[in-house]
Amino acid sequence: MGEVFRYVADSALPAHRHSDLPCSICGAFGDVYYVCADIEEPDGSESPISEACVACIRRLAPEQVSRWATEKRLPAYLKTTPEFDEPTVRERLVAITQELRRTPRLPHFVQGDDWPFCCGDLTEYTGEPSRAEAELLDREGQYWDHKPASFHDRAVTLVPSNDLAVLGGVSAFRCIGCGKRYWTFQCT
Repeated sequence: MGEVFRYVADSALPAHRHSDLPCSICGAFGDVYYVCADIEEPDGSESPISEACVACIRRLAPEQVSRWATEKRLPAYLKTTPEFDEPTVRERLVAITQELRRTPRLPHFVQGDDWPFCCGDLTEYTGEPSRAEAELLDREGQYWDHKPASFHDRAVTLVPSNDLAVLGGVSAFRCIGCGKRYWTFQCT
């Protein structure tokens, strides 16, 4: 589990850091990531922002951040967790949603966000896999497309993404609870 963001491994952050852009909220440079939020201006109007530093992302109120598409699927995912009764489902839904909204828009879901779910929680994004990690995903991992699914290609044939003539690529995830590996593939 990431120290900076619960659902993003710390090792995955450098590939997504915008060191050349200022935070849209405080103006700081450095740990700036892509977000999708509306902030209130001093005159009371709202302005959309697309970059913010770690500290400002963590301080954003969940209602300022645009909904993730994954949020719509969370109730169904949670209801399939056998040990969760209805009050626990509601409690977990709020907790997961709030934490997800305090997470930068990673990975680059070019076809709409689709965050894998396992053991009653969202998984941790671990980044684009190396060839060796992709081989492990092919042996032990599970492809994810709104649920566990099968895919016509192997992950190892799709990495590194800069070898592909597409935008997007393979994103790897790991269950915070059991350690099971998942992967998604999205491209334009």
